[in-house]
Amino acid sequence: MHLKKALLFYLSTFVPLIGTAAPDSPTSNNGNLIDWTVSVKQKTSTVSMFKPQVLHFQTCQLPGPFEPDTFIHQVLTSAAKDQCKITDRSKSKKTVTFKFACEGVIPKGAITGDGKFKSVNDKEYSGTIQAEVKINTFFSLQIDSDHAGRIVDTCYYAP
Repeated sequence: MHLKKALLFYLSTFVPLIGTAAPDSPTSNNGNLIDWTVSVKQKTSTVSMFKPQVLHFQTCQLPGPFEPDTFIHQVLTSAAKDQCKITDRSKSKKTVTFKFACEGVIPKGAITGDGKFKSVNDKEYSGTIQAEVKINTFFSLQIDSDHAGRIVDTCYYAP
């Protein structure tokens, strides 16, 4: 039961199934609409691997290099935004690495992890996020996700 709740919470918090760009927003060229495909794998100490899932969503980001702050805050639920912090952010050329921690989003638990995203070219991104969901001291769920994104259009950017 805890496993299913933790997985659903992670997926609903970090990997939304709907786009974040509002379809009725006025058209503007001040943002890049990025189409993401995410492959998610999860395991626990008792179950070596669950059936992988592939998710699809869109985000709107400012033109330029990938920004983990923008990405994470766009895919978080509004309740989780204040409880998740990005730390140890670094950038080298076309690669951004970061760590994140979400305290209090799960009762008696936390989500921690790290990510690495790179710009493949001017229109494509790839990345990985490794996360651990801990509930109490008894349960831990490891989640690995591979992200592939490409700019498909312009969008109205509203932080």
